[in-house]
Order: sequence, then structure tokens, then C-alpha cells
Amino acid sequence: MISEDRNVMRDIKKKDYYLSNLATVLKRDVHEAVILIYLLDPSPSEIKNLELLPSLLHVACNTATQKWPTLLPLTPTSASIALIEILVTAFDYVTNNVHLATISSPPILSKLVDVAKNNNLEEGMALAAILVRCVRLSGNCKKFLSQATPVEPFLHLLRRKEQHVKYAALEYFHEILQIPR
Repeated sequence: MISEDRNVMRDIKKKDYYLSNLATVLKRDVHEAVILIYLLDPSPSEIKNLELLPSLLHVACNTATQKWPTLLPLTPTSASIALIEILVTAFDYVTNNVHLATISSPPILSKLVDVAKNNNLEEGMALAAILVRCVRLSGNCKKFLSQATPVEPFLHLLRRKEQHVKYAALEYFHEILQIPR
């Protein structure tokens, strides 16, 4: 509905649908709720206060192989990754690291790396930022990502004309290349 009529989003805001209600729906495994949360453009503090990180990781890690209609301007995976990026970059050092600690286990990292294979521009940029933060957090992340990360999705970003996209890819490669072999 949202892709067809932008007034739907205004109606959602007018009808006082609260982020907490959408968060509850997301926590009940309705993945499409993350799209609405993202489109409502909550502040980083609101996202943090809703305690969405486990649900966002679940959506990002488990819907990567699911095919969404091409009519959707945004997929649940893309919205989840964008919100995760906010959670690991928008706060102070300690808070960002608390969020990164949740992400930095090898099973979660391997699923996030699989998402990178989709060659989606927005997902790729956000994933590069997330993975760079993970590498900077922990030596274990560095070691795992140096062995498990495919290069092609990030080369895809590097080939783009947009400077901010190239910068995200270069920052990722810079971190990976600093890992001792």
C-alpha cells in the first residue's frame, strides 16, 4: 500500500500508530513491520529504547534468501540492516560497542555476510559500515571476517560512481587489509 500511495504513511502518523505497537508486531515475527518502522523514521534513541536489535538481526539474517516482490521500494532485510547500522554508529563508543557485541558472534556475522551477496546498494553500504565497526571491536571478528567475507559485493560498491558508496567500500577494504595474514 505504501509504495502505491504515500498518503498511507501520513495516515499512519495521523492515526497515532505508535512505534511500540509496530515493535511488538515485529517481535512477533511479522517481518514487514520493520519496513513501517523504518519509514516512520524514528530517532536512534527511539530505536534503542524499543530494544529491537534481536528482532532486527532475526529479520536481516533470516530473510536474505526470501524473494520479495520487486514492487516493494524497500525490503524487510534492507530496512533491518539500515536500522542496525543506526544502532551501531549513532551513539557513544560504549553504547555502540554493546550493540556490536550482540552482532559479533560468528553465526550472526556469517549470515550478515551472506546478505552482502545480494548486491543491493543500500544494504551493501550499511553492511560495510556494520562490518567495519565489528572488525574494529574485536580481534575475533577480524579473523572471522578475513576468512569468511566474499570480496565481490564490496567490489560492486567500489565500481559505483557515487563517492559515498566508494568510501564505504574503501573503508571496509582498508580494515580487512590491515588484518595480519
